[in-house]
Amino acid sequence: MPELALTDHRSMYGVIRSYAAARQAGIKPIIGIGAYVPPAA
Repeated sequence: MPELALTDHRSMYGVIRSYAAARQAGIKPIIGIGAYVPPAA
């Protein structure tokens, strides 16, 4: 596969190792995060 998406919920603890491993394997890493956005006051 040419690309691989890594998403996490509220934190990105594994992103550096996953990014490096994907690049080393010749795979384009796509990074994302799920986060809560509070309503405007």
